[in-house]
Amino acid sequence: MSLRRVWTLLILLAIIALGGWLYRDARPVALNDADAQTLRVARQLYQTGQTAEAAAMLQQLADSGVTSAEVYYNLGTVYQVLGDHASAIYYLRLAHALAPRDPDIQANLNIARSEIDAPPPRDDALQQVLRLVEANLSLDETALIALGLWLAFALLILITGALRRGVLRGLLRFVMLLVGIATLAAALVFGVRIYYELTEPPAVIVMPNVHPRPAIDGEANTRISLPPGSEVRVMQLEDGWARITLPGSQVQGWIPALALRPLSPFYNISI
Repeated sequence: MSLRRVWTLLILLAIIALGGWLYRDARPVALNDADAQTLRVARQLYQTGQTAEAAAMLQQLADSGVTSAEVYYNLGTVYQVLGDHASAIYYLRLAHALAPRDPDIQANLNIARSEIDAPPPRDDALQQVLRLVEANLSLDETALIALGLWLAFALLILITGALRRGVLRGLLRFVMLLVGIATLAAALVFGVRIYYELTEPPAVIVMPNVHPRPAIDGEANTRISLPPGSEVRVMQLEDGWARITLPGSQVQGWIPALALRPLSPFYNISI
């Protein structure tokens, strides 16, 4: 076996190993017995009208570090009933990020959004595409698709290289071209999503009567009021202030960083 083929095989094995690790990391993690029991008790409390008690139990689960679409969905729904729109949207957004195709999560998120008087987003073409992807695929699923296509592309390269000239080789080369284009598109979508998560992380406003300022030391723009539950992106942090923008709009300004709760797992708003 030539040195080139040895390196190709090693790279292919590395891609397979990376794919297996990412798949294991991306799989939904089942709740342990204690957390599952806490969730069941919280549901029973909610069903018997003890909404505040249910919220307290679910909040304790979320604060303990549990990452579960089921927990986030129930917590967001309970906060929605309690009239805490900011917390409802926050936790329903977290649930949606983990299970974007769940119809119950999407329905409750739409209801929660409709109950606040936030300026509607006006997306450009790129943001519309990203919203469509985010509505159907989690970030981990996007990465897995890109990696799976790259693995298929690498396999086609190996198989095509091992075949002699002929109809089958020509057909595989055509398939390889199509898979290569799909791989590039998937990698581009994943890269753009990661870019926005790192440079313009999403957040939810949790304080009432938030008015963006043109500068940190400027006067608040009282004509624009962002109610609790408004979904924004954080452009910059400085001295306890955050420069935010409403997705798809020209509304920008500085607000207290304490007014925000970040949604991105890659970003922490520290004061």
